[in-house]
Amino acid sequence: MGMRLVDYLDKGASLGPDAPCLTTDGSSLSYGQVRDLSSRVAAALAANGVQPGDSVAIISANDPVAFSCVFGISRAGAVWCPVNPRNVAAENRELLELFDCTLVVFRRGSPGSSSRSGASCPWCGRGSASTARSTGRSGSRSSSPRATRTSSTDSRSTTSR
Repeated sequence: MGMRLVDYLDKGASLGPDAPCLTTDGSSLSYGQVRDLSSRVAAALAANGVQPGDSVAIISANDPVAFSCVFGISRAGAVWCPVNPRNVAAENRELLELFDCTLVVFRRGSPGSSSRSGASCPWCGRGSASTARSTGRSGSRSSSPRATRTSSTDSRSTTSR
């Protein structure tokens, strides 16, 4: 088996954990921060029943936290399914069905993440999807990603418990 996306992150973190890794519009996360966040995301995915090979979508604007979730999906052995947050809800539901997504991670306040997505989701807390079951509802309510399990029997999202 070849290298996974997260293996490249871990290599960068081993060489310079304080070096900038993901940067946009003045917001930056170091390699060490991204590694730690991706580990928490992977743990939260496992706590929510995501197995290696499962499909996981992210609905969020492009930012360092959202891309850290991509690394977390890779760390969990799951498959990242790109979903455009600017799509209308019906388009994203079709994509989620097509990809057979097990879980959707989204960030409140992102385009397409509120009423347009039609999803009701538990808090993941502390600005990352990684804390979904370990910390409950702590963190910023306005910027925390959320996660929801998708049902394979219909196109509606159901909240994971």
